[in-house]
Amino acid sequence: MVLPIYNLIWMPAVLEAAGLKVAETPGWRSRGRAEMGTVRGVMCHHTATAAPGNMPTLKTLINGRSDLPGPLAQLGLGRDGTFYVIAAGRANHAGAGYWEGIKYGNSSFIGIEAENSGLANDPWPDIQMDAYHRGVAALLAHIGADAGKCCGHKEYALPKGRKPDPSFDMPTFRSSVAAFLSGKTPEPPIPAKDEQDRPTLRRGDSGALVAALQRALEIDDDGKFGPGTEKAVRAAQRKAGLVPDGIVGPKSWAALNPPLTASTSALASAPASGPAPQAQTVAMAALPVAGAASLPIADDANHPVVVRGGIAFGPGGQRFASRLSQGFYTLGLRPPPPGWGGHRRQACLVPLLALLPQHARTKADSKP
Repeated sequence: MVLPIYNLIWMPAVLEAAGLKVAETPGWRSRGRAEMGTVRGVMCHHTATAAPGNMPTLKTLINGRSDLPGPLAQLGLGRDGTFYVIAAGRANHAGAGYWEGIKYGNSSFIGIEAENSGLANDPWPDIQMDAYHRGVAALLAHIGADAGKCCGHKEYALPKGRKPDPSFDMPTFRSSVAAFLSGKTPEPPIPAKDEQDRPTLRRGDSGALVAALQRALEIDDDGKFGPGTEKAVRAAQRKAGLVPDGIVGPKSWAALNPPLTASTSALASAPASGPAPQAQTVAMAALPVAGAASLPIADDANHPVVVRGGIAFGPGGQRFASRLSQGFYTLGLRPPPPGWGGHRRQACLVPLLALLPQHARTKADSKP
């Protein structure tokens, strides 16, 4: 049997281009009640589930309930800000309602179910809300819609009062989405470094600070922040009562507090810009900007393009990932892949590899 491929297959690329974490569920391209109609907006929900974990309702969103077959949304949003891609076709998420001239919700709105109980004792993590704003803005921009085409289920559903989700204030939410759509650059939810100048680390980073982190986590200290390190970070964050987002920012550094050697201390206290250290092993160093012309144009003096801790933020608030493979700064291992970057905007930083002496460059290139 040949399964259909539905139209919303563009969603992961759009979300990734906005700097968001994306996880695709098996079979999502062929999952849906039917094909979507003309996509006119995005509808926000919360799952109303109090179960622990990052996205405990994922299976239910895929398979549905006894009274409502799945999929129940096109996207799920975990507490750590990860978007789970569930379906490229129509989903049973809207029901009867009306918003901005739209009365057929399932065929007109992309549905996002964000993991939250909706209760007063279940606050929304900053990393999740930031991803919600950025993700909705990216989807609306792709379909050519403004922030007014983002609604909450509680606003759309009829009769009024039929649905309470999402629990946050929708006008305030739309204002944040509108800021992204207009090219503003809100502060990232996690600072680029802590008070000891230790940079925020995430999957894809590598180097001496990652190795120090791994030793604090009591795992293999290969210096590469991969899936295993991210899993260990999440576990440590849960134990410390932090949001288990797998990102080591100031709060996680304080909870883990690994001892720093002289070399890792030097890396942690490196200036935010300027020439990279001349050494055979270079990692987590910030790079000089290649030049104003290579960065996206700023909106105005209050919303410039910025580089924090080696991560570039465009005027639209996009967080460009700091991994070498995405071309923004390099750990001195190998040059960016040929032809990378033609499909999305990028902020170019000088490759660190070019700043190394030749013998160090040769040694770095020999690594897998």
